[in-house]
Amino acid sequence: MAAEGLDVSINALKLDEVSRMSVEKVKGQIKETTGKITGDTGLEVEGKFGKGVAEVKEVAGAAVDYLTDMAGAVVNVVTGTVSDLWAGVKKMLRKAS
Repeated sequence: MAAEGLDVSINALKLDEVSRMSVEKVKGQIKETTGKITGDTGLEVEGKFGKGVAEVKEVAGAAVDYLTDMAGAVVNVVTGTVSDLWAGVKKMLRKAS
């Protein structure tokens, strides 16, 4: 039961992170567009940079999620393999006794 609550908290954090990334992109777009309209090259560049940073963070977050999932899969395989081996050893020990 506690694990389910933890999953909900983690998903809520991910959702919050995605929302924050989207806000960063929108802020960057607003700065970029405002800079173009007003002729403020510095603001335009700052906006492009902000959008780029948000996109890099999104990709990094997706990579972390993917690697976390793969690590979990490896743990499941290893745990299953060890359990299968242990079951085989116990079976052999019962036959030997």
